[in-house]
Amino acid sequence: MMVSENKTHVILLVDDEVLVRSTLRSILLRFNSSQIIEAEDGVFARDILEQKDVDIVITDLHMPRMGGLELLRTIRESHPLIPVAVVTGFPTLDVAVEAMKTGASDFIVKPFKIKQIELVVQKLIKDRDLLLENAQLNRELEHKEEIERLNRLLKKKVKDLTVLYKVGEALNESALNRETLFNQIVELCLEVTEAKRASLMLMNPENKKLEIKAFRGYPLDSDKKRSLRLGEGIAAKVAKEGRPLLIKDIRQWQAFLEMPPVSADTRSFLSVPLLIKGEVLGVLNAVDKTNGKGFSNDDMKLLSAVVQRAALCLENLALYESVYNNLADTLRSLVSTIEARDPNTKHHSHRVTQWSVEMARILSVDTEDIEIIQFAGYLHDIGKIGIPDSILMKPGTLNAEEYEIIKTHPAIGENIVKHLNLLPKEKTLIRHHHERWDGKGYPDRLAGEEIQFLARILAVADSFDAMTSDRVYRKARVMEDALCELKQCAGSQFDPFIVDAFLSLQALDNRDQLFKKQILSS
Repeated sequence: MMVSENKTHVILLVDDEVLVRSTLRSILLRFNSSQIIEAEDGVFARDILEQKDVDIVITDLHMPRMGGLELLRTIRESHPLIPVAVVTGFPTLDVAVEAMKTGASDFIVKPFKIKQIELVVQKLIKDRDLLLENAQLNRELEHKEEIERLNRLLKKKVKDLTVLYKVGEALNESALNRETLFNQIVELCLEVTEAKRASLMLMNPENKKLEIKAFRGYPLDSDKKRSLRLGEGIAAKVAKEGRPLLIKDIRQWQAFLEMPPVSADTRSFLSVPLLIKGEVLGVLNAVDKTNGKGFSNDDMKLLSAVVQRAALCLENLALYESVYNNLADTLRSLVSTIEARDPNTKHHSHRVTQWSVEMARILSVDTEDIEIIQFAGYLHDIGKIGIPDSILMKPGTLNAEEYEIIKTHPAIGENIVKHLNLLPKEKTLIRHHHERWDGKGYPDRLAGEEIQFLARILAVADSFDAMTSDRVYRKARVMEDALCELKQCAGSQFDPFIVDAFLSLQALDNRDQLFKKQILSS
């Protein structure tokens, strides 16, 4: 069954935010004449799917009544020929794995990029057409010769589709870590082309040289570590011209034999440029197939798909790093403004973050969680901007009504950051840093391991710094008294395991003085 290129496809957008749906609709209509249907959650989407023929579904993950993952399961069971793309702000490994296992065909990462959405929709349309074609083919397999031909065709298409799914999944998993992304791109190059060696080279805009960022299959002392000027080698020629180059048998390319980085034992070479908005960002190279044959046009198509997706990931990574850094600077400035209202709390958030990171490292917390506590630790008291100065800076004891107002600052803090697409753990740290091990904390009265592990670390650091700092209503306690208080409250206010980790830090007084000196000198 051939699918007309002019066919109008029906796309179902599922998101509980009207603005998101409106934005996606506008982007889709710029390059696609499809019919757009909208649903505000999974329940409405399910009802629409029962009543109308839909070709593609684009859904958010987090929605009321029925979320994206539950909707995915429903579609896989009742409408297996409909490909689904998931919209997500932070494509973490856990989210990617769960969504792909549930049946997602692709991801659309916020903030939206028009080119990314266009590529994803084109891919989904091809997937849909291929699935429909395969369904039709299964009904037309009447003769043995035709069956064998169609099976070979189907096998190749399925293999290509599987590879492309793997490319999308692998790159999305590593999209927020530059070094991991570089290495993953090279690994995918080896896998899809079955090459012996591969390298990723990116353009240095200052000296106009290609520099090696990741490589596989070369000795560690290989000259692959060096850089190349434009036009100096095959990869540099590809970067200069902005076009892929496939050399099936390099012995027939006499013009390149004296051009580095081709070695004497090289037989086949494939180099594809990474382009962002028409500009060459770098090149991805594959050298010699493991089976001894030369690279094929199919290898070049698959590697081009890797490069296309890699370029989008690199562009998104650059944008994410820029937005993330600006957001972090803005929020930290806001926290500094809050702490400046009371000279006694100046640098409190910085010290609490330092103590938390120290404990996290002792407890062998992974790098990602340490980065989370470094970011969210600074913001744990951001909700105090909503507390009146008359309460925050009251020199005497708070009355019951005033204390209840103070207890609202974790929830206020969460409300401030909830629209900023922070990771769930980051928002949890802000909301739950005053929960208690015995369940008598606030705002949610969580107990024991109901409290997120990082929040339990932050609670100990926060209390210790509060006890050892001057406040308007009391003087700072000496170090020994503060440590004694932590011990006494272990098992009631604090997780005993976390308290033990804090007490195991060596030379606490020297460390504390060091932190304060660093802060005061900055």
